Amino acid sequence: MHKTSKFVTQCDALITSKTRVRLLVKFFLNPTMKSYLRELAGEFEESTNSVRLELNRLKEAGLLESEAKGNLVMYNAKTTHPLFPEIKSIVSKITGIDSIIESVIQRLGSVEHAYLIGDYAKGKDSGIIDVVVTGKIDKKILQELIEKAEDLIARKIRAVSMTSDEFDRYTMRNYAKLCETMRNYAKLRETMRNYAKLRETTRNYAKLRETTTNMRNYAKLCETMRNYENWT
Repeated sequence: MHKTSKFVTQCDALITSKTRVRLLVKFFLNPTMKSYLRELAGEFEESTNSVRLELNRLKEAGLLESEAKGNLVMYNAKTTHPLFPEIKSIVSKITGIDSIIESVIQRLGSVEHAYLIGDYAKGKDSGIIDVVVTGKIDKKILQELIEKAEDLIARKIRAVSMTSDEFDRYTMRNYAKLCETMRNYAKLRETMRNYAKLRETTRNYAKLRETTTNMRNYAKLCETMRNYENWT
């Protein structure tokens, strides 16, 4: 049995609720992660009642905190809790993140930054770990470490190595795409506002035509009444 698998089994034995374990992994793997009840129930494929029960227990224990946003109640890890560092460390061991980081730092050479992206950055233990490593990376050693780490933690690892310049250019391209998307969104909203104004103008024009028609009909009626009076 793999070391991590054995650890997870021991964790399941200590914490009898698998939903509670999944919530701890969800929120403590990425402390900035926020989620609401129905989203969690859908992700875990469990009933809202069972997820709500464990959310309440973790909140009562002070491990989670919540914030109302409109009709939703958003939950996240309480980073000020005294046990936060220990629980985060345990979660890292469960997922194998700590083993990957330690191996990368020790053997890859000049590592400047390591970024966790994809599902695990969102707190989802999907079995596929996506990592971006920047610096002067020995790609041959990186591949060797990936293969060893995958056997150790029983999870698939997808790693991308870049120099700092490549990462900066990649980031700037994505930032430029984001800016372009935001500009297009702003234009779309402006178009929608103009369309709404046009519809309102069209409705007002229709009302004006109706009013004009009514006035002409009224004038004809008055003319008919006058003619009737002159005739009598």
